[in-house]
Amino acid sequence: MTYTDILRKVKSDPELMDLGENVSRIRRSQEGDLMLELKKSPGKRVENFLGKVEKSLGEVAQVRARKQELVIECKDIDEITTKEDIRDALEKQFEPLGLQDSAIRGLRKAYGGTQTATISLPTEAAFKLLAAGKVKICWVVCRLREQVSLKRCFRCLEFGHIAAKCTGDCDRSKCCRKCGGEGHMFRECKAEPECMLCKEKKGVDCRHVAGSSRCPVFRRALNAVTK
Repeated sequence: MTYTDILRKVKSDPELMDLGENVSRIRRSQEGDLMLELKKSPGKRVENFLGKVEKSLGEVAQVRARKQELVIECKDIDEITTKEDIRDALEKQFEPLGLQDSAIRGLRKAYGGTQTATISLPTEAAFKLLAAGKVKICWVVCRLREQVSLKRCFRCLEFGHIAAKCTGDCDRSKCCRKCGGEGHMFRECKAEPECMLCKEKKGVDCRHVAGSSRCPVFRRALNAVTK
């Protein structure tokens, strides 16, 4: 089923009328998923909605709930440390966090042969880590910092504004963020990365995903926020 088909089915199901009354926003994620943002609700109500949507859609779509979370960056990790090592260290020093394996969202190379981990946590757990400011992982004491959030336009994919305030002539909303082509989404792309934001700039390497951590456009926007 397409995004539109799923949205139409969910909105037309009489069993989901109470869900509709509690939805504050409907949008498409960068990956092409349908996202229903709910008004502040008790946890049991969210679980109830989740079960009803799963029943309505059956096996045609995967349904999951996301809680309000903060994204933390863990820096200075040595180059052979794994996601499992990071998870074990956090659980040992900040118990009880109850981290799932998926909480360590990414582990990328950084300067000087180190790595930086991206960790997504419920706000209460995230505040606990940020208050400590550091965690010892294997032999290294690593820094914990909140990841800076940048405004990003889902129309032109540039940073610093949102789609509602976009005044540019370029509409990239139907383009694949990986290769820049149309007719498919990121998750389906089998082409080599080619950044739409850097492609037309002379002397700039565009062999990366648009707006990723390797993208000069992203780095300039990040530096502007953190200065």
